[in-house]
Amino acid sequence: MSSPSEHDLANHWTGSIYAVPDKLWGFELVVPGSHPGACLGGDERTAIFLQGTDVENDWGRRGRTRVLPSASNGLRKETSFRLAPRRLRWRRACLLHPERHLGKLDADDLLRLRTELDEALDPEAGH
Repeated sequence: MSSPSEHDLANHWTGSIYAVPDKLWGFELVVPGSHPGACLGGDERTAIFLQGTDVENDWGRRGRTRVLPSASNGLRKETSFRLAPRRLRWRRACLLHPERHLGKLDADDLLRLRTELDEALDPEAGH
């Protein structure tokens, strides 16, 4: 049995939410923890994640999008996702599954996150 291709991984993981260890986000904390990460797909080498945090921590900053909890996404409360993509190598991202899998974004939330990320990264949009 062959292992899935990177393309299959990107298709399967797109829209999934994981409890990503703070170490992978680059946090240096005394007490290890995690923040939600929404996978928006990837390429042959890396997965693209957006980091989530409590809405109390986003202080109304621009460049963030909020997602409400739902039965399918596994979030326990409203979560603010930073519109700054973080790339993780597939080998590292695969270590999150299945133990850290929270759920899957609703189709509308996935489309909204992708659209707002595209707008945030588009130099023509004046951002």
